[in-house]
Amino acid sequence: MSGGIRIPHPLIILHGQGVALACDMDGQMHADQLHGLFAGDTRVLSTYRLGVNGHAWRLLGRSRSGHGTAQWEFQNPAIRDPEGEVPAGSLLLSLRRRLDGALHDDLSVHAFGSRRVHLQLTLQLDADFSDLFEVKSRSIPPRLNAYRAPIPGGIAMTYARGDFHRGLEIRLGPSHFSPVFVGALLIFELDLDPSTAWTCCLEATPVIGDKALMFSGDPHAPEPDPVPDPYRLTLETDPILVHPFRCGRADLHALAVPQAEDPPYIAAGVP
Repeated sequence: MSGGIRIPHPLIILHGQGVALACDMDGQMHADQLHGLFAGDTRVLSTYRLGVNGHAWRLLGRSRSGHGTAQWEFQNPAIRDPEGEVPAGSLLLSLRRRLDGALHDDLSVHAFGSRRVHLQLTLQLDADFSDLFEVKSRSIPPRLNAYRAPIPGGIAMTYARGDFHRGLEIRLGPSHFSPVFVGALLIFELDLDPSTAWTCCLEATPVIGDKALMFSGDPHAPEPDPVPDPYRLTLETDPILVHPFRCGRADLHALAVPQAEDPPYIAAGVP
């Protein structure tokens, strides 16, 4: 608080195909903040936290290449494994995130030390299925009808109240180390030789009613231009205005909420 005015916590916002994500500047999400993956006016993912051997990763840098794409790099603090100390900065964690209907994260850990290391990489994932107004007011009642259950290649979190159904299906891509699920925690036991890397894909698919919002396109490809060909307008003006015009036009198209039989619409509250 400053002079009675609440200073908003900075966020990174990604959006695409009617789904939005708000996260901390380090890409992680905390349920007590205005963070989460939002679909169907519901926060279907409220917690996303990474750790290594019981410690938090240290952010090195971040970048953003579109309305639905961002990337972060982290290094380890000084930690220990069964063989002794693992010096700070000898591990690099990369997180590349794409959002386009579903959320797709590419995780990789690179080892740069002089010996083999044993790591316990943890990822805490949880969903409170709060609606937008509950998240905004930070008044989250307990969800007694929320469940989690294993599915092929991952885990599903679901919530139902009468005819209201929301869910999130989390699946993990190819990895030579399979995680152990302990409640909301995914635990990867990794053994990495010097100059080697571990990679894993995580895809989180929102479920609205009985419809799963699948990822649109290739999550590993560069983010496509969201403006359809018939609407590729040109602007003849000073070059300093061209880039803001193109970005604003792309943002409006990316914010459009698709409909099955009707034209897309821009939800209330957008710029």
